[in-house]
Amino acid sequence: MFATVITPLVSPKCTGCHAGVQVPNLSSYDALQAIYKTPPGASNILVTEADATQGMHNNILYFTADQKTQVINWINTPNN
Repeated sequence: MFATVITPLVSPKCTGCHAGVQVPNLSSYDALQAIYKTPPGASNILVTEADATQGMHNNILYFTADQKTQVINWINTPNN
């Protein structure tokens, strides 16, 4: 599910920085650290990261509300 749900949301806007040594590594499910895929999804840092900055992260628009819902559902689904 990572490849079908998360990859389209983060590529190419996030993987320029987050596909190697900079955490979170969003290049694959196996590379993604546990903290970023551990429920509950609604309070996971992957969803809440940009909340304090009005939806921006490093001057890039973070997830929309619909995209956050997709990420939350992905995190809350076992065997991603």
